[in-house]
Amino acid sequence: MGAVELAQNGTPLSVQPYFQMWPYQSGQALYLAALVKLFGEDLLWIKLFNALWAAFTSVMVYALARRISSEGGARAAAVLYTFYPGTWLLLPVLTNQHLSELLFMLAFWLYTTPAQAGKKRLGLAAAAGAVLALGNAIRPAAIVALAAAGCLMVLELLRERRSGGRRLAAAIVRFALFAAVYVGVMGALGGLTRLSGVNEYGLDSSCPEWKFACGLNEETSGCYSAADAKLIFYESENPRQAARELALERIQMPPARLLRLLGNKIRIMWGGYEETIWMLTPNVVEQIDASALPVCTEQLSWWTKMLSCGVYSLSFLLMALGGAVGRKKEREAAQLLALVSLAYFGVHLFIEIQPRYRSLMYAVAFPLTALGFDGLWALWERRKKSRTVRKT
Repeated sequence: MGAVELAQNGTPLSVQPYFQMWPYQSGQALYLAALVKLFGEDLLWIKLFNALWAAFTSVMVYALARRISSEGGARAAAVLYTFYPGTWLLLPVLTNQHLSELLFMLAFWLYTTPAQAGKKRLGLAAAAGAVLALGNAIRPAAIVALAAAGCLMVLELLRERRSGGRRLAAAIVRFALFAAVYVGVMGALGGLTRLSGVNEYGLDSSCPEWKFACGLNEETSGCYSAADAKLIFYESENPRQAARELALERIQMPPARLLRLLGNKIRIMWGGYEETIWMLTPNVVEQIDASALPVCTEQLSWWTKMLSCGVYSLSFLLMALGGAVGRKKEREAAQLLALVSLAYFGVHLFIEIQPRYRSLMYAVAFPLTALGFDGLWALWERRKKSRTVRKT
């Protein structure tokens, strides 16, 4: 509604309480307003663009996988990602995940592009920081990328510690430029949002503590809590202070209870079935059940969940195999993807979780399955050679 009003009447987003509390959603609203301005209010166009961004993300999965594996391994990883149900189940949803994930993947690709010349390497780092800021303006998740890039810098420093000061300084300057450009572009986007009148609160969050207060809720296992929302946003005079106090109170729970909570969150976030409700909406269910199809929606939902479970398990087995036996052509890209995955997993131990938030992990982690495919093919080739030797 906010995007439609902005596109048609120029109504500032900040007149709505939602965008006063969550200004960071203004980036997604601006993007949707642009689509409404160009194509009208027909949701079909938005869904088509969701599919387009998902398709380009598959290309980026291939591009990053190609950097660390063979051509065949990269293609297999991209196909696996494209047809994994978790990739396309969210396509009908007007979420801020699709475009932001594409931009994050492009930023990772730019940052890990090999370059011998120092100026080109710094230019790629600056471009990566700018693209990362654009992705964060759509959906704030850049903190995990910055943390991962910082850890990657430390690993590079440890690896190059004997090579002299020039390489060490280059690694530090590269990361510093990446982070500085990100901060600068993000600040500029927030300033433009304020100055243009779109939202006087910019692109920040008015209550970042909410994610932690909700994520440490034992009753909901870290999922959304209507009771917490009522307490913080409707019954308190200062939502930030109320959320901060609640989060600090909950983090002091006994270690045994904290471990139980974290275990439950891991099970829900990373071990549960994919949610099919996004595609099998009540309207779709009614149409399918009223048709002459030989299956019902309950069966379709179950088959989709089973397929998801199988591919999900296979993908992480391939990643483990690739880590054990895969030969990485470009170590930096593999390390960055693994570190981003680790950071994304770690932050969701403490903030609010929803199974649909997994989608960024899919995009980041699936290129690593290419190493597993390469490992399987290498094992198969060795087996074929050993058989040939025994026969001769």
